[in-house]
Amino acid sequence: TAFCAGFAIFLMISPALAEDPIFTVEGVQVDITAESALAARDQAFAKAQQDAFAALAQRMLPEEDLTGFTPPDPLVISPMVQDYEVTQEKLSKVRYIGTYTFRFNPRAVQKYFNKSGMPYASVPSKPLLIVPFYKQGEQTLLWSPYNTWMNAWNRAGGNGVMVPLLVPMGDLADVGDIGDDDVLDYNPSRLESMLSRYEAGEAVFVVATPGTGMQQTGDMQMA
Repeated sequence: TAFCAGFAIFLMISPALAEDPIFTVEGVQVDITAESALAARDQAFAKAQQDAFAALAQRMLPEEDLTGFTPPDPLVISPMVQDYEVTQEKLSKVRYIGTYTFRFNPRAVQKYFNKSGMPYASVPSKPLLIVPFYKQGEQTLLWSPYNTWMNAWNRAGGNGVMVPLLVPMGDLADVGDIGDDDVLDYNPSRLESMLSRYEAGEAVFVVATPGTGMQQTGDMQMA
């Protein structure tokens, strides 16, 4: 079946309120077949709203409240949608495939959870500082350009929404605080200095060795 590809952006109101990353859900993919392309697209949009709201709930609700959680009807979700984008779509006579980004209205979502009696978190934690050490034989690397583990974290970039992730820059202040040999024998006051500089709440030392699939081991320090 032949498909047509398209790109569309739908903006509703007040985009300034849509900046909060907690309430933005990207990459919502749907694939619906129905009696017509129009019907498939309508069903896909309804399902995309529910999938996006379920992803939002995963961020905001405690784990015990996620058990058995089902998103409400799309008619309930729609008023909570601030704006949305269709970042990619394909359609045939009876099938619709789309990828959406939804930005929810924070006040509307909070009101919904309040009314439902569900405890939730809507403020992200302080960033988590990832300090990647690479151990090869007897040598441990941190700030070296040959630290492929650090390079991998930098390429991946910060992820996480409720707990943002940061990787240190490796400037003179960082090098002065944590050295290559400090993975198991760091200075707590210098680690505190680094946490303060990056405005991070915690630090995690992750150590990778070749031949282990870059398996992570961590030592978490609370600020």
